[in-house]
Amino acid sequence: MSAYTYALLPFLSVGLADYATHMWGNAQAPTKENDPTVFTSRQGIETLLRRLVLDKTSFPNIDYVVGTVTGLIANSEDPTRIGSVAVKGAQGNFTVDGTFFTDCTGSAQALKWLPAAGFGGADKEAKKGKIASLPLEELKISFDPKTRYATMEFPLPPDLLKRTPVPDDGRMTIYSCLSHPTKNSESLYVLKRDGNIVQLCIGRWGGGETPSTLDEFMQHAPEVYAENGHPDWLYPFLDALHEVEDQMKLHKAILPARGFGITWRLTCRPTG
Repeated sequence: MSAYTYALLPFLSVGLADYATHMWGNAQAPTKENDPTVFTSRQGIETLLRRLVLDKTSFPNIDYVVGTVTGLIANSEDPTRIGSVAVKGAQGNFTVDGTFFTDCTGSAQALKWLPAAGFGGADKEAKKGKIASLPLEELKISFDPKTRYATMEFPLPPDLLKRTPVPDDGRMTIYSCLSHPTKNSESLYVLKRDGNIVQLCIGRWGGGETPSTLDEFMQHAPEVYAENGHPDWLYPFLDALHEVEDQMKLHKAILPARGFGITWRLTCRPTG
């Protein structure tokens, strides 16, 4: 991590890359590969990235455009390439030209835009070749493990951690218990984040409900399988968080099906 990055981190937590990992309750052996890493919330990492990327002094050739990409446009001189993207902005529609594009939408919108730009359709001649090509609609493989998680955020007063038996050894991950693949389908995490925040998280697959309150989290924690039980300090620590429960923020998520696109077998695949 560069000195420049450190200068931008007064609001982030930097600690050793030790994630206090427990495989179904069994602590993993410590490692010497504990270089500093960033432990932060999504808001923190987005703020950091924006400050890095949008620094015109260091990166004068990077422009930031506000808008929503709505489609791809083939290059007028070379229809095998993508030449620009269509953007909808506050002042109207416009295009952004380029030679290389990356889809960072998260839900792979580009796979929906390709047919409208003339790519991904069935090509009978291509199918006669030695390497079988497929149309776009036959490329995606998906699997839905019905993953969901609940995260609770609490402000952590400076003295609260000291009044509990939590091992305060500088690690930003206080405890993480990963699930046993044949015993249950849940994992449990206790994390420290920027802004003196502690996060409690339970993630699961296979459907089912996740906790919405601190009491529900405490009732749910014993159901997360731990071969030798959870640490003795866990429940006193959770109970102490009742002091700040009125300031708790709850975040719940149900993740969509995992998708995998075999894009290298795409018929009429664009370059760039």
